[in-house]
This record gives sequence, structure tokens and C-alpha cells, in this order.
Amino acid sequence: MSRGHIDLIHRRMPRSNMYAKEARDQCPKHRVPFLWKWITGEISKLSYLTWLSIGKNELIGSITQELGNMTKLQKLTFWKNKINGTIPESLCNMEVLFLLDLSENQLSGEISSCLGNLSALRELYLHSDALSSNIAPTFWSANWVISILSLSSNFLNNSLPLGIGSSRSLSNLNLSRNQFSGETPSTMGELQNLVNPSLSMNNFEGLIP
Repeated sequence: MSRGHIDLIHRRMPRSNMYAKEARDQCPKHRVPFLWKWITGEISKLSYLTWLSIGKNELIGSITQELGNMTKLQKLTFWKNKINGTIPESLCNMEVLFLLDLSENQLSGEISSCLGNLSALRELYLHSDALSSNIAPTFWSANWVISILSLSSNFLNNSLPLGIGSSRSLSNLNLSRNQFSGETPSTMGELQNLVNPSLSMNNFEGLIP
């Protein structure tokens, strides 16, 4: 078996999927505590899984480092749960990941700069969490292929670096409702594909390039 998908949005488990069947077998009555225990433990052993979508449940707990062992994952979504703790750096081992959605949770701490080095990542959704601190300059990589970056409604602060101009693939950028300050970098004018920037409700000064 070379690939597989698990989609547990609204705790729905498709019966036609062999991996979902294994989830049902190990999570009797679809109880959420059992489901999260399975996600953070046994699921990391499914090394050929390519799609894991577990959105809009009531999952409580943190993301374990072991999840980074799933290096075949192309899509990982945990949106709209109650997941807390920090984003583990082991997620940066997922070299073929093209979509990561951890939005609408209770994640805190910094955004790992290594996420900017994922050469396949095209969509990154981390909005409506509790992420703080500044974004490391190394996050904005010249090797980016990210086209959609959503970081709104967090507690991100400090100024944006000039290196943001290296992110040439960006088409949708949402940094609204944070605590960014200072002038917007002049290099933002070099983002020729950017069609939908949102910087509102911050503490920026001056004009947007």
C-alpha cells in the first residue's frame, strides 16, 4: 500500500477507507479522547499516509513530536479544535507537505522558522490561534513556493523583515489582527503575485509600498 487518506471532519469516518476502518476499530464509539490518543500515538506509525484531515471536532491536547515521522503526508489539517501547546519542529520533516492548516485552535509560542524551508508547502493556515513573538527573518525564504499565508488573529509582534520580499510566490497574505509595528518593508512592493494582502488592525506606520 503506497498511500492513504483519513478524513475525520465532524468525526465522520468514511467506511471505504482501510485507514479509517483502523481508526474506527481503535476508537470505539468515536469518542473524542480515544480519537486524540490514537492521533498522537498510533497514527504516527502509518508511515505511508498522505492525507490527514481532522477538522471541526473537540480535540483537546498537544501535537506530539512523533507526528513528524509521517514524512509522506501531503495534507495535514487540524483546524477548529482545542489543540494547545506549541507547533513541534518535527513537522518540518514533512518534505512533501503542500497544505498545513492548524488554524482556530489554542496553539501558542513561536512559528518555527523551518516551516519556511518546506519546499513543497503552498498553503499555510495558522490564523485564530494564540501564537506570539516575532516571525524569524529566516522564515521568509527565497525558496518559498507558499502562495497562501494566513496568520491573522494571533499575538505576533515586532516589525516585518526586508526578507519578506523574497517570498515571490505569495498571492494571498493575511497578517491582520496582530501586534506588528514599524514601517511596512519596502520590499513588499516586489511581491508581484500578491493580489490580496491584509495588514489591518496592527500598529504599522507609514504607507504600504
